[in-house]
Formats: sequence, C-alpha cells, structure tokens
Amino acid sequence: MESGNTKELAYFLGVICGDGYVGQNGIIEVKSDDFEFLNGTYSEVVNKLFGKRPTIRKELYKEFTYYRAFFYSNKAHDFLKETGIISPKTFIVRMPEIIRKSSILSKNHFVRGCI
Repeated sequence: MESGNTKELAYFLGVICGDGYVGQNGIIEVKSDDFEFLNGTYSEVVNKLFGKRPTIRKELYKEFTYYRAFFYSNKAHDFLKETGIISPKTFIVRMPEIIRKSSILSKNHFVRGCI
C-alpha cells in the first residue's frame, strides 16, 4: 500500500468489504442510513484517494430510508479487483492479503471501515 495513504486505503477497503458494492463497469457503491458519514468521512477518503466526490442519493425501501453513495473509477475498480474484493461478496468477503501483511495500525483502520 502507498505509504502516504495507508490508513485511508485500509479504511476504504474496510468500508467496501462491509457495506460496499463493486460493479463491472467501474462503479463503486456504498449504502448506509448515515448521510453524515457518506457525505463527510467517506467522501473525503474517496476524494483523497481517487480525486472523486461520490454522488449521494436518498433511497426509500418500504418505510426505510437510506443513502447510496457511488462514483465511477477504473483506478478504484482495478485496485479493488487486485486486492480480491469483487461483488457479489456476501459469503466470500475476507480481509485482503494486502491488509493481513500490513501493520496493526492498517488492520485497525480496515476493521474500523468494516464496522
């Protein structure tokens, strides 16, 4: 992992493993009921890593309101594919090797992103 962005990359990988979706066409998507998280922390990390600001849309499912943050990036898509994170991932998600071989601090950021 790039030394300057290590904690952000670990955190981003955790978020994608936890609540993310990696589409075939370069789309990266995260769903959450926490608009402030998506608009703040998550958007800042994506912008720092990939120079993109996710689009955030409000979605309704029955009586449940959630937000969908998505952006298109071949760089992000390729990075996720290299780390082994692909969708659908419901039953196959695990800590990527790049995180398992990294420092305890990176592991902590990954777990923080997952949660």
